[in-house]
Parts: sequence; C-alpha cells; structure tokens
Amino acid sequence: KQLQLTVAGIMMAIVLLACMNACKEDEDKEDITIPARGAVREKGQPAGSQITKQIGPQGGELSSVDGRISLLVPAGALTAATEISLQPVSNTLPGSPGANYRLLPENVKFEKPVSITFRYSAADLKGTSSQLLFAAYQSADGIWRFLPDTRLNEADSTLTCNTTHFSDWGIFAEFWLQGANRQLAQRLEAIAEGL
Repeated sequence: KQLQLTVAGIMMAIVLLACMNACKEDEDKEDITIPARGAVREKGQPAGSQITKQIGPQGGELSSVDGRISLLVPAGALTAATEISLQPVSNTLPGSPGANYRLLPENVKFEKPVSITFRYSAADLKGTSSQLLFAAYQSADGIWRFLPDTRLNEADSTLTCNTTHFSDWGIFAEFWLQGANRQLAQRLEAIAEGL
C-alpha cells in the first residue's frame, strides 16, 4: 500500500512538473504572433516546379510531384480545354503545418465543383490533431479562409474539399500547441528511468 502511495506521489509530481514547465518561457522557442482575424497576408513565392495539364470538358486529374495535393476536375466542369496548373509556394498561412500550393488559372469559371485533396503526414500533426485540420484558401483580398466542410479521411491521411475557384491553398490547423515540449519530454524520460 505504501508503494502505491509513493507511485501516486511520483505521478502527481510529474504532472505538476509538466504543468509548471509548460508555463515557463523557453529561450530557444520561436516567437509566434497570431494575427488578428482577417489579417491580409502577402501571396506566397514560388517554391518549386509548376505542373501543368490541359483539361477539357471530359474532366481530368492533376497531382503535385510530392503527392501532397491532387485535383479532380469532373466531366462538365469546364466548357473548353483549359491549362490547369499547380505550384508549391512559400507558406503564408498562420497555423499551416505544410506547404501551400497555387492553383491556376485564378480566373477560371467551373460549371461544377472541383475536388481538392491534401495528403498530410505524421509530421504535420506535431502539436495538433488530424481532426483539427481543414483546407484553406487565400482569397483575392489576401485573407486566408478555411473551409469548415472539409472532409477528413484519417485512414488515408487526407483532407478533401470542393471549390469553384482557384487561388493559393493549404492545410490549416484550427489550433496547435507549441512550447517547451522537447525539454519536457527529456525531463519526463529522465524521471521515468529513475523509477
């Protein structure tokens, strides 16, 4: 019984240490400024090769070289053959765990919604959860907007949405935790090894 109390005491101490450590400032952490709602952001700069494909009324598909984004243009979405492109761009979306992509042409008119599918990785989930990820786009006014009706498929690690316009797109994490987690993990491992 005394051993159970000692283990319970140690566990309480670990939890208390974790809580106290989470509140401490970390000298080497990034300074993150969360912008006010609706902040205007610069457009991302090209960060990779542009992929282009001619897609017509019959529809078609286009995927990035890294496989992180794919487009499905359904039959009847375009009335004429159109050059569709996607290109990785620098990330200007706060709360975005991955790369952003520019979908072109921005002035194309789709008669039916186009399906955009993002593939996320375990690294994208650092500090967040797949259930908190959404597709997001940068509107013409420079403001990023997320799509609450994004469909999550955890088995395939994908997010899918529909759109009738092109612009810059990315994955948005509704919230994420950041802090001294590396130091905390090391301290907890050291404490656990001492048990």
